[in-house]
Amino acid sequence: MALDPRSGMPLREMMDRLFSDAFVMPRSRWLTSRREATPDGALTPPVNMYETDTDLMVIIPMPGVSPNDIQVDLLGTQLTVQVPVRRDEPHPDAGRQGGAAGAGDRQLRHRWYQHEFQIGPYHRVVELPYAVDAQGIQASYEHGLLSLRMPCPKAQVARRIPLQGAASS
Repeated sequence: MALDPRSGMPLREMMDRLFSDAFVMPRSRWLTSRREATPDGALTPPVNMYETDTDLMVIIPMPGVSPNDIQVDLLGTQLTVQVPVRRDEPHPDAGRQGGAAGAGDRQLRHRWYQHEFQIGPYHRVVELPYAVDAQGIQASYEHGLLSLRMPCPKAQVARRIPLQGAASS
């Protein structure tokens, strides 16, 4: 978040926020401070967006979710990615000794001593720099990262233009 000296925020508060953002748990800041941005409490994960010679790439961390829970929608240049559910464990076998439970095992109960991370819900809207063909989008989810590969429109792909009449020296 950029601090604007014209915002009317007292200088001391601006300095406190600047110090906090720079030195106090910067890696987990998105898990807490951006939560306030959505009224329903959904986490707003960070986004990496970059362009290669042929594709527009969007990478979004969504740790602990099932790929079946991820919803990706494209309307014009607006890309919406969301996981509407919240879970406290990454999967049903989390925390079990010896792997998956058999049919006769009883349901595990939890006694929380610390509960600091949340798995979903996630909600992020990203404005793409240009329109892409929704049919050509390839999506994958691996190691907690959602990757979207969108082919650049032909007009966006750079091509070398040869010069006419240029003399070789």
